[in-house]
Amino acid sequence: MKKEPDHIAYAVFDSAAVEALGIAITKTPGDTIDAVVNQLHYDLHVGTAGNLLNLAALIASVPIVPVTKKRVGELLKAGFENGHLDHTRNPPLRDKVKAHIPGRPT
Repeated sequence: MKKEPDHIAYAVFDSAAVEALGIAITKTPGDTIDAVVNQLHYDLHVGTAGNLLNLAALIASVPIVPVTKKRVGELLKAGFENGHLDHTRNPPLRDKVKAHIPGRPT
C-alpha cells in the first residue's frame, strides 16, 4: 500500500494492437481505492518473453504522459475529499495529502 504520492506516467494505446500481438485481454475487477477505476481494469496475458518484448515496443511507440508527484498529490487529495476515492482503505495516504473528510476530525 502506497503511503505517499509519487510521480507516475501513463501511455494510451489501442487494445486491438495488443490483441494483434497475440496477447489475450481479460476484464477483471480491480482492487484499488477508486471504485470507478476498478470497473475499468483489464489483465494482459502476455505468455512469452517475445510477447513481452513486443508489448514493450508497442508502449514505447506511443507518447508517455508524465504526471508530477505534486499533481498526483493534488489529485489524490481532491479524490479523497469528493468521495471518489475510499479514504478508509488508505489512511496513511489520505493523511499525507492532508485530505479533509467531512465528518472526520482533523
